[in-house]
This record gives sequence, structure tokens and C-alpha cells, in this order.
Amino acid sequence: MINTKLFNTNDLIDTIQNAKRDWINAVVTEDTVSKPLVAALEAETSFAKSLAEATEKYVNTLGGTFADKA
Repeated sequence: MINTKLFNTNDLIDTIQNAKRDWINAVVTEDTVSKPLVAALEAETSFAKSLAEATEKYVNTLGGTFADKA
């Protein structure tokens, strides 16, 4: 089963990060400068997706815990 909340979160993250990447590629024309910026952006994307996944698991665990006690 696909978790639609996480899927939409990943889509949002990808949309924002792709806009940043497009801006970098359009404004920074020197490869020696743009490549490290894109690499940092990739790391930021990975971190944001990991954080979204961890948050989703945490919220689901809390929801399950409180649902069991109700």
C-alpha cells in the first residue's frame, strides 16, 4: 500500500528542490561553482525526505498508541 501522505510530501520536496536546482543552473553558469551547490542541494533533499519519513513514522506510532487506548 502506498502511503499517500508521504508520497505527497516527497512530491512537494521534489518540486521545491527542482525549482532550486533550475535556479542554480540558470543563474550560476560556472561549473566549478554550480556543481558543489547542486551536490549540497542533493544532500538537503535526502535529509528532507528522511526527516519527512521519520516524522510520518512517529506520528503514525503516536496515532496507533492513542487509538489503542481509546
